[in-house]
Order: sequence, then structure tokens, then C-alpha cells
Amino acid sequence: MELVRPLVDRRQTGPYLRAACVAVAVPALLRLPLDRLQVLLEPSPRRSRRRGVCTTDPPGVTEVLATADAAVAALRPLARRGCLTSGVTRYDALRRADVAVALCFGVSLTPSGVPGDLGTDGPVGHCWLELYGEPLGESRDPRAVYRETYRLCAQQEGTKGRARV
Repeated sequence: MELVRPLVDRRQTGPYLRAACVAVAVPALLRLPLDRLQVLLEPSPRRSRRRGVCTTDPPGVTEVLATADAAVAALRPLARRGCLTSGVTRYDALRRADVAVALCFGVSLTPSGVPGDLGTDGPVGHCWLELYGEPLGESRDPRAVYRETYRLCAQQEGTKGRARV
């Protein structure tokens, strides 16, 4: 297992190591109430450069996602596979980069996540990121299959609540 990979840009060392820590901590983090999780994953206003203003630089978003994904991949099997690990790790990395992204949690009553599949395994959960109201990094739109049950998103100026049900 290679924890520290060669980084082309040394400025990515801090975000890479933070993403690695978050990825390993996801099982413990998700035992917290979701509003507490939001507080932990949201950058503090004094550390945030633009206080939640969304970047419009797609290459910057791509670089942040690549760094977070590399950290998760390097830590397998310590970091679990799946949408929860990647979603929470990517959300944390993007929020620290001042990208106003949302982490959405949803449930489908079909076990395979395919509409019309009437298996008997019960509900299936999924989480995904949304940027500008559209899914980010998903092969298909999860909103067609999963009903959103909870959303973590950047606090808007003048609002008290952060998480939305």
C-alpha cells in the first residue's frame, strides 16, 4: 500500500493527506448526526478564502477530485469502497477548495437501483455530489433512481441552517 504518492504539485500534499484521513474516518464520521457531520466537513469562515463562493474553474474542480480520489485509492483496503467514502471525501476536499457543492443522500426501493426491478432485498441507498444543481462524476443521473432524503450543502449567506432534509 502506497500512502504517499509522488505529487506533481507539492501544494497538493496537505489536501491529499487530509483526504486520506477523511477517507479512513468515514465509517466513524457517518455514525454522527448529519448536522454535526456538516459542521465538521464545512471549512471555518476564517480559513475559507471566499466563504463558500463556487469556483467556476472546471480544471480546478477536476484537480481537487483527482487528489481526493488518489488518496482513497491509495488507502484501500483501509478506506472502504463505495459511494459513502468517495462522496464524503470528495465533498470535504471540494468544500475546503471553496467549491459550493452539495452532498446528497438518497434511497431507492429497488435493490439494483434500476427502475422497475422488483427484487426483495429491500431499500438501497446512494450518495452523490451535485454542482450547479447537476450530479458530479456520476455515470447516470442518480436522481432518476434515488429519492433524495438528505443534503449537506454550503451555508448560504444570511441563513442559519446548513443541512437540508
